[in-house]
Amino acid sequence: MIRKLWLFALALAIVAGCAPGETRSNLVEIPGAYVGRVQGTDTFIAVLPDARTGQLKVYACDGQPGRDVTVDQWFTAPWDGTSPVTLTGGGHTVTVRPDRTGFAGEFVAANGTAAPFTVEKATGGSGLVSFDERDPATGELLKGRELIMLGDAFRGTMVSTRKPCRFVLVQGANGQQQWVSVCN
Repeated sequence: MIRKLWLFALALAIVAGCAPGETRSNLVEIPGAYVGRVQGTDTFIAVLPDARTGQLKVYACDGQPGRDVTVDQWFTAPWDGTSPVTLTGGGHTVTVRPDRTGFAGEFVAANGTAAPFTVEKATGGSGLVSFDERDPATGELLKGRELIMLGDAFRGTMVSTRKPCRFVLVQGANGQQQWVSVCN
């Protein structure tokens, strides 16, 4: 199913280094993400529980076109799968606890401003995505290339230096869909 065109706004802000007429970067959804907004702020937050490794990962970002980024932070900590956990990084603190629809908690920015958040399982036009750029040595997705999408809005720090770029959902003959960037 083709998602709504929430990526129109995304096209105005993403993909560094795209040469004219080239398709360079693919977006891949990061599975298992819960996403939401920190209340009363421009910050979006994504929570990635990993029962296999016993880790909880959280990404918070307020990057958007025409605005200086004040939050762009990954947090990682061991997690038992049920207890609240507090993570710190970049001067920010986030406390996360599971709730009936996902996770809830509090985000404290480096300036001391605290605000609650809730996140729910990513569906439809929402989610955590990454540019499919991998470390040649490990094959792991490179950090710093993620976007949190909530409907028509997104947050991330990969702002295009060349415009216009847009994302297009293409479908192969086998029915598999993939986001690709196209820069003019």
